[in-house]
Amino acid sequence: MFTLARFLRDKGYNAELLLLDEPEHFHPKADSFSDDYINFTKQLNWMPSDFWGDKVKTPVTKASIRNDLAKYEIIIACGYAPAFINFAGRKLDIFIPYGSDFYYVPFIDVGKQDNPLFPDHYPIFQRRAIESARHIIYDVFIMQEPVLNKIKLQGKRHLFFPPVFYTPHFNQESIKVCFGDSSIYNTIIDLRAKNDLLVIQHCRQSWKNPPDQFSNKGNDILIYSFKELIEKYPQWKIKLLLFEYGDDVTATKNLIQDLNLQDHIFWFKKLNRKDIFIIIHFCDIGVGELGISWFLYGVVCEYMAMKKPFIHFCEVKSYKTNYPETYPVLNASQKGEIVKILEDCLLNRRKYVEIGSEGFNWFMKYIILGLLFAIYTGMPFADELKIGNDDVQAR
Repeated sequence: MFTLARFLRDKGYNAELLLLDEPEHFHPKADSFSDDYINFTKQLNWMPSDFWGDKVKTPVTKASIRNDLAKYEIIIACGYAPAFINFAGRKLDIFIPYGSDFYYVPFIDVGKQDNPLFPDHYPIFQRRAIESARHIIYDVFIMQEPVLNKIKLQGKRHLFFPPVFYTPHFNQESIKVCFGDSSIYNTIIDLRAKNDLLVIQHCRQSWKNPPDQFSNKGNDILIYSFKELIEKYPQWKIKLLLFEYGDDVTATKNLIQDLNLQDHIFWFKKLNRKDIFIIIHFCDIGVGELGISWFLYGVVCEYMAMKKPFIHFCEVKSYKTNYPETYPVLNASQKGEIVKILEDCLLNRRKYVEIGSEGFNWFMKYIILGLLFAIYTGMPFADELKIGNDDVQAR
C-alpha cells in the first residue's frame, strides 16, 4: 500500500496511507531512507493495544472508523483493514490481498478459539468485505481454486501482481545514492571484497516445522547444495548470506554446524528491506523458495529489480498466467540442480549478468508498468478519478 500510494502521488492523486498496527519491518520507514512519507501517512487506532491478547477491552466503534474514512472517496485495502471497513458499513473499493488475508483469515473457525476482534466476528467481517469489494487486484497464485470455491467474489477481478516496492528508489543505479544512509554498507562491502561469489537467500527460515503448506521455503535444500559446492571448489572463496528471520533460524544454524559450514555462511540480523536491497546489489546470485513451486513473490521481484539472476522452484507450465512471456527462470528444487546452477554462475559470470538484465526488463514491463498503465488508462478506478483521453495519450 505504501508503494502504491507513492506511485499514485507521483501521478498527482491525493493518495494517503493509513496504517494499522504494522510490524516494524513492514512499516514505511523500512522501505524508505527518507522520512517524507510522514506527510501523507496517518496512524489509525482501530486495533486495540491488546489485539494479539485474549480479549478486547476497548473495541473500536463504527462511528470512529466512519469518521476516519469520511474524507476518502476511494478506499484500497489489504490485511486486517477490510474487516474494520466492513464493520463500519463502508464498502471496499479495491482489495489487494497479500495472501493469508484472503485464503486463511475469512475461514477461521471462530467457535474453536477466542478471536480478539468484535469478539468472535472478525473472520465474518473480513469475508463480507472481500465478497462485496468493487474490484479485486490479485496474483493468480494467491487466488487458489479451493478458496474461490468457498467465497463469492462480487467485484471485478483484475489479474496483476501489484508493485511491492518503489522502483524509482530501489533499482541498481538509484540504490547507490543510499549507500551512506545504510548501517550495513560497510559490512557488505567487506564481504564483497573478500569473496569470489556471494549468494543470498533472504526469505524466512521455514523448512523444519513450517506453520502451513505455503510456508515451506526449502532452506535446508540450499544448505546441502552449498556444502557440495564448497567441497567441489575449495579453492574459491564463496559465501552464503542468510538472515535471522523465521521460526527455523536455530534449526538452520544447527544444520550448518553439523555440516561444518560455519566459515562459509554469514548471518545478518532481520533487516529492513531498504538495507536488503543494498546487500542484493553486491551479490552475484539470489535464491528464492525451494520447498514449493511459486511464480511471483516479493523476494524474486526484489532480485529482478536489482538485475540479479535467481534460483527458485517454479513449475511454469503448471500456471495459467496472463503474461505472454515469462522471466528467465533458473528453476531448481533439488540439490544437484542447485549445485549445477551455482557452479555455472561461478564460471560464467557474464552469462548471469545478462540473465539478471533480462529479468529486470520483464519485471518493469509486466509488474511495474503493467499495473500502473492499467490504473492510469481505465482500470480499476479511472472513472472515479475522471481520467480522460488526454491523460491516457500523455501516459
